[in-house]
Amino acid sequence: VGASKGAKLAIPGEELDGVMSGVDFLRRINQGQRPEIGDKVAVIGGGNVAMDVARAALRLGAEVTVYYRRSETEMPADRDELAEAREEGVAFRFLEAPAEILGEGAATALKLEKMELSEPDGKGRRSVTGSGEFETVPVTAVLSATGQRVDLGGIGLATGKRGTVEADPVTCQTAVPDVFAGGDVVTGPQFVIDAIAAGKEAAVSIHRFVHAGQTLTLGRDHRDYRAFDKENVDFD
Repeated sequence: VGASKGAKLAIPGEELDGVMSGVDFLRRINQGQRPEIGDKVAVIGGGNVAMDVARAALRLGAEVTVYYRRSETEMPADRDELAEAREEGVAFRFLEAPAEILGEGAATALKLEKMELSEPDGKGRRSVTGSGEFETVPVTAVLSATGQRVDLGGIGLATGKRGTVEADPVTCQTAVPDVFAGGDVVTGPQFVIDAIAAGKEAAVSIHRFVHAGQTLTLGRDHRDYRAFDKENVDFD
């Protein structure tokens, strides 16, 4: 089932018309629809999905600004994606995070808090905190592209803190012995090839599971990193 649901912003006003997840927005675009977003769109997020959302909104005729809570250096989007979005006309504002969406029935303004970065910790990671300084900008739509989440649709499987399904990393078996899971539903959003690889391993496990006397674990590739032994290679 993947991680097909857009993550919520968890701020007041998210229920207003004109507010939607970037995933839902892109799905509607790919279905040939033209969502009503007006002429002034705010995109929240800093990944590749945010770039896709921003460029799609721009092509619907809107003026689009991407708001990201950290600096441009820390933006997770590919540099090529960022450069192409800028070249196409997308505007960017950094160190600003959404605090509230304002409007009567429909979104008309976005309240933003200016953010501050701390000094890097031992791992080089800089935490971000609110400054207490706010600004309000007019909007006709707010598109959130801050992540994706799993929607199991009522399937009773154990999930972790991130809401992803808990499964054995080698066999893909869940706590329900005859249910196997892999891909985004387990790892969260990753590359298609990762989901394909997990599907292959799950298929091996299922084949073994339905045949009596088989083991799910012996002879499996644990994908342990093995350094290339350059000492015993003939380069001639």
